[in-house]
Amino acid sequence: MTYGTAAALDPKFIWSLNNLAWMAATSPDRQAHNAGLAVAAAERACSISGWGCGWFLGTLAAAYARAGDYQRAQGWQGVAVALASQTDRAKEEDRLRDFEEQRAHVDLEPSPVGGALSEEELAEFDLETV
Repeated sequence: MTYGTAAALDPKFIWSLNNLAWMAATSPDRQAHNAGLAVAAAERACSISGWGCGWFLGTLAAAYARAGDYQRAQGWQGVAVALASQTDRAKEEDRLRDFEEQRAHVDLEPSPVGGALSEEELAEFDLETV
């Protein structure tokens, strides 16, 4: 099952929506990048969660950076840094520096659930149905 399929099946489980946005924004595979989808899915996840989850806000920041909107990326990443636990703060600050230097983040850490989404998997996700 893909993140897109999972998000469509259960729109209230927003982690799949967030993960779809993260992969579309930060995948090491350039073919998987889809800034529009990343921003839309991340904004939806943040909206559903009440704009208070640092993880989702960090994904939104990464999506804006992928779209080339580094000002918004820095703003949301600053909030993500403020909300981060002590354990996660260094990673969040590193991403903020990327955005300040106008670099989109590429997630080089291996996914615990498998590889990057393919173009076909990204194309089958219809954000309007969520």
